[in-house]
Amino acid sequence: MSKYNKKSKEYTLKYVKENYDEIKLRLPKGSKDDIKKHIDLYKDNLPASEQTMSGYIKASINEKIKNEYQYNISLLKDVEKCDNHH
Repeated sequence: MSKYNKKSKEYTLKYVKENYDEIKLRLPKGSKDDIKKHIDLYKDNLPASEQTMSGYIKASINEKIKNEYQYNISLLKDVEKCDNHH
């Protein structure tokens, strides 16, 4: 490996360490292949950012968080409506 490539790799590793969190995810055997098959099946309908395993998992997590947030907001609005009627 040339000196440049080694320096480039060191820089990349340092950048990733400083700018990203890493989460190890354990799933039942076969889950990884199932997710890959799903991504491949729907690849034409997915944004480019979701066409990798990592991108698809990140998007799925973000969607779940968004849905739960919206659900909680709707619950709070319902509570406020009840409070305003009393």
